[in-house]
Amino acid sequence: MKMRPMALIVLILMALLIVDAVAEPLYKPPLRGAPAGGLGGATRGEKVLQLLVPNHPPQTISDQPNLYWYLSKPMTAPVKLTIYKEDEEQLLVEKELHGVGKVGINVIHLTDYGIRLDRDVKYYEWCLITDADEYCGTISVVAPTPQLKAKLKAAGIGKAHYVYAEEGLWYDALRAISEMIDASPDNKVLRRDRAVLLEQVGLTNPADAEKK
Repeated sequence: MKMRPMALIVLILMALLIVDAVAEPLYKPPLRGAPAGGLGGATRGEKVLQLLVPNHPPQTISDQPNLYWYLSKPMTAPVKLTIYKEDEEQLLVEKELHGVGKVGINVIHLTDYGIRLDRDVKYYEWCLITDADEYCGTISVVAPTPQLKAKLKAAGIGKAHYVYAEEGLWYDALRAISEMIDASPDNKVLRRDRAVLLEQVGLTNPADAEKK
């Protein structure tokens, strides 16, 4: 029996939607880089605070990237942010963070401090310091390629995190998916995508929390 053209179109569209629903972002670490990023876990057993950075040199195309971190339980201790220009060991930021302690994924906006990172610097190191521990990761700023711009244009805002992840731009992928979650916090597909990215770099605690 021949299928009517309209019915065939509907089946094709349904198949595409199913594929899109099960597709997951794939983070591919960059080949070039700086010192390892460092997983920001606590030193006494349970990881209460973790920087959301992979354990290899993470990159961004933004000179003011967002910095994400995770708390597994409420924390009352003060937290200080530092950012060093590692090549020159120059301290760029030393700021006590107020209002922290929210369980889950937290964000630091570098735009709040008027700090811009330079592409010509090999890497920067950012740290969160509590009264007992220090958690550090690195940032390398790279130039966007024409291919990246073309891929982002084709993908659209809703799939930008897929493109950034595939291009090895960790900070940009995490920012793209996190900003969509901020706009739609109950979207399970978006939270699944963020959990997938976190799992791919070994951040299992925050990834598991995303699935709840």
